[in-house]
Amino acid sequence: MERILLNGQSYGFSNQVRLQEEERIAFEHLAHTVFGLSFEEWFQKGYWTDQYCPYTLFDQGKAVANVSVNRMPFLYEGEKRLYIQLGTVMTEPGYRKRGLSRYLMQRVLDDWKEECDGIYLFANHTVLDFYPKFGFQQGKESRCVLPVTPQPQRVRKLDIDSEEDRKLLKEKYVLGEPFSRFSLTDNWGLLMFHCSGFAKDCIYYLESEDLVVIAEYQKEELSCYQILGNTSASLEQILNEIARPETKRAVLYFSPTGDYVGIDWQEEDETLFLYQEKENLFPNGQLLFPLLSHA
Repeated sequence: MERILLNGQSYGFSNQVRLQEEERIAFEHLAHTVFGLSFEEWFQKGYWTDQYCPYTLFDQGKAVANVSVNRMPFLYEGEKRLYIQLGTVMTEPGYRKRGLSRYLMQRVLDDWKEECDGIYLFANHTVLDFYPKFGFQQGKESRCVLPVTPQPQRVRKLDIDSEEDRKLLKEKYVLGEPFSRFSLTDNWGLLMFHCSGFAKDCIYYLESEDLVVIAEYQKEELSCYQILGNTSASLEQILNEIARPETKRAVLYFSPTGDYVGIDWQEEDETLFLYQEKENLFPNGQLLFPLLSHA
């Protein structure tokens, strides 16, 4: 482990915690303390790859601060992009205001700003003045809402604990997202993080179109997170077929291709920050980092 000196105190630094059990367990404890998060099951199942890389400071073996690098290969209107999403920015309460996050942020930027097309993060409202100090500016995102005319077809809920259903999900994932103009690719581990967590009960197989749809039903509203596979059907047709009789509208948590009748754009309330020295695809707000790409 590398040793660094900050404000007269020595800390250990590592960006290889995935590969070192003691470091990983200490990182896990910090994540649970600050955010109530757990990564251990994700790791044990083999979904944690080098695409998620924590930069972590340690004090006598205890993880005390972290900024994680997420390598995010996107397709934007058919063109490849490599973005870096920063996440799991956290400091042990007793170690705050010591410049630890500042050191980690600068180190991440020094390592990655020449290696990618863009760097971004989502900030909570208590730290909005922190990220501009490193050259980040706020961006605007919007999600679109479409009217739905239910024409329900047979859907089968997938069981993520079933090997057969995981295989079906991966088969469709590899085929891509036919209706997304800005999609995350080649990051199966992150999809499984979500599908083993909040989206576990939201994965459906639409038999009529041979598609997997990740969506959530809330009274008259359908929250559609992802559509996976190949199809000749239209987006409107898919939404109508997965709708329930009471569904009146679909909220898309990805940016759809094409133009649609009755589309409504709603500004996201999350605070997006983009690194000013790199590419910015969000000048007018009518674009969205897919919800299932959040790390």
